[in-house]
Amino acid sequence: MRKDVSVSYGFAENALIPKAISLERAGQVDEALRTYSMAIMLRQNPEEAFVGRGNLLQKQGKLAEALSHFEAALKIGPNNAKALHCRGNTLFLMGRHQEACDSLRQALQYNPDLIEARVSFGAALQCLGQTDAAIAAYNAVILAVPDHAAAISNFAALLIAKADYHAAVDLCERAVVIAPGLVSARFNLGLALQNLGQRAKAEGAYRAVVAAAPRHAAAWLNLGKLRMEQSDPHEALICFQQACQADTKLIWAHVNLAFVLREMGEEAKARELFDAVIDAAPYHAGARVGRAIASIPIMPKDAQEKQKGRAEFSAHIDAIIVDATAGKLVDLADAIGCIQPYYLAYHGEKNLNLLSRHGDMCNAALQKSQPTALPALPRKDGRIAIGIVSAHFKKHSVWDAITRGLLETLDRSQFSVTLFNLTIAEDDQTKIAQSYSDRWVDGVMTRQGWANAIAGANLDMLVYPEIGMDQTTLQLASMRLVQHQAVFWGHPETTGLATIDTFLSAEALEPENADLAYREQLVQLPNLGVSYRPNILSKIKFDAATLRHHPDQVVVLCPGASFKYQPEDDYLYAEIIERGGDAVFVFFNLKQKWMSEQLRLRLQKAFKERGLCFEVHCKFIDWLNPAEFAGLIEISDLCLDSLDFSGFNTVMQAVEMGVPYLAYEGQFLRGRLASGVFRLMGLPELVAIDRADFIGRALGLINRKADRQKLAVKILEQRRVLWLDRAATQGFEDFVRIATFRN
Repeated sequence: MRKDVSVSYGFAENALIPKAISLERAGQVDEALRTYSMAIMLRQNPEEAFVGRGNLLQKQGKLAEALSHFEAALKIGPNNAKALHCRGNTLFLMGRHQEACDSLRQALQYNPDLIEARVSFGAALQCLGQTDAAIAAYNAVILAVPDHAAAISNFAALLIAKADYHAAVDLCERAVVIAPGLVSARFNLGLALQNLGQRAKAEGAYRAVVAAAPRHAAAWLNLGKLRMEQSDPHEALICFQQACQADTKLIWAHVNLAFVLREMGEEAKARELFDAVIDAAPYHAGARVGRAIASIPIMPKDAQEKQKGRAEFSAHIDAIIVDATAGKLVDLADAIGCIQPYYLAYHGEKNLNLLSRHGDMCNAALQKSQPTALPALPRKDGRIAIGIVSAHFKKHSVWDAITRGLLETLDRSQFSVTLFNLTIAEDDQTKIAQSYSDRWVDGVMTRQGWANAIAGANLDMLVYPEIGMDQTTLQLASMRLVQHQAVFWGHPETTGLATIDTFLSAEALEPENADLAYREQLVQLPNLGVSYRPNILSKIKFDAATLRHHPDQVVVLCPGASFKYQPEDDYLYAEIIERGGDAVFVFFNLKQKWMSEQLRLRLQKAFKERGLCFEVHCKFIDWLNPAEFAGLIEISDLCLDSLDFSGFNTVMQAVEMGVPYLAYEGQFLRGRLASGVFRLMGLPELVAIDRADFIGRALGLINRKADRQKLAVKILEQRRVLWLDRAATQGFEDFVRIATFRN
């Protein structure tokens, strides 16, 4: 325990300032403050006393009082570089960056050798967005003091803002070696590594930050984001909670906490948190966009909840557009795509109006960022230049269904292809994609960097395989970068964007009057609209006995994710059993356990209401890897489509193995992906046109093994009509020629 120290003030001339400094170094802050006050009162070097006392007050967070002391010192000595430096630091901490910059500039005019003032000057310039001037300030510091860790770390932060992440990592690692305890260097290191996709190293850097500074809110926030990317919502929740506790004003921490609550099934709590955040910060774009999307229930309990959510979504989007038009949501561009209305597509309803309003919001937010889209100049080789923008040039459903086949079958004597790879994640499929490109553009760029790269690529046509699954893709698609822009059906729903001219769908997948569901001009390419390459499936044998309750029970695979199954359809499965089907329906547990649990409880209720044993006829199994999943399909007797939103790649896998798959023909493209496949194969007996037909056909296939066997043979015989369909690609080529006036 520290003993009290009795201080005797001497009155010797200029003795009080050294005494105050000694007390400060000894940790006797209150005594030091009193000693500085005595020096001011006795006019023993009051100019220095005001500065010394002001610095102590600044460290205590008493910024206004500290500022008044520095102002008092400057009244005595207007050219006091130290006072100007300290005044600038205080103004910086108060968020008055321009005034801070002016004060620090004056300090350096009077004393150019004040290294710490130059570091602070660089920081103020940085906050004002004067990047080049800030770089010059830091370079001057590092030239004078090569091992100045704070200047090196701040310089790295500037490089991060310019998306020069590799150079930033080098600087941060250097700063950490020089000053292992410099928290800002470790945080900037984590930020640079995170942007490079080096998640494990980034997490290590952030963990070091919060170990040294447990209330570093931004580090906790970024840790939470990393854990969400790793599908670890429980750990992410803890991180976001820590961030919120550390800094109640860090709005993005609260917004991300609401995001993770929603993903964990706490949808009402998420909406409440969004509302509380908006009450405190009405014009925070991330909170406003998040609240709008959170209105859409992920797994609605009934039709009433679904309709209520849709109405709320519409109202929130309309309010955002009003405030954005009035210039109140200045950061809206950054918020676009942070969360997307993905789950609307599973509602089985026409979403044109809702998504068009969402598109209006996106277009309004990004309009000021878009470079000028100039007409393409003729190429020396005479080819039409196509650009394809995607975050999925890798093993992914969109790559498998759409992009790979297009690249393989496109006539390269007539068309050149530039691929813009928006992600740094790579696999063997990335190398295949790169091999098909005339030009490959990748790396880590800002949104504006990508926009400039695309707009400057001299393209006739810009194509997105999907819009609605990736943030950067949506942001870029919300700009006019090329004179004609089109989207394929990787996310099978209108984008709602005025900047997308054409939606490329397929004749086999669309109903009559399909154009009424799209904001874009609808172009239906031949057949499935894609040139699909069958996958060479590696399979791990699955033991069907673990699913059946007796050897003759029919295994019916229901391969959709839990959120694809709507509550109004729960009765279907119970009715199939009630009418004499001896089957076990196999569903999947998702990583988000609450989703599959909610579906399980709903189905259990439907079976109980009909006096049926749920446990005998429904089985939930854990999510499988691709080889295990292929093995499960192979031993299944029958697969059932998920109504209103089919699974294209799963259907194609079943077809490859000759497993009967009962498709449902929905109202919209997204509900006809499977039915289009079987109609194209000449197998209408595997297509149900309504719920009653679905029940009847499923019952027949379950009870008649011979029919299933005949269908399996037909599937194997007819499946080749689906593979590498050059007609679909030729249809795309014709469309591009017409759209670009290059007949």
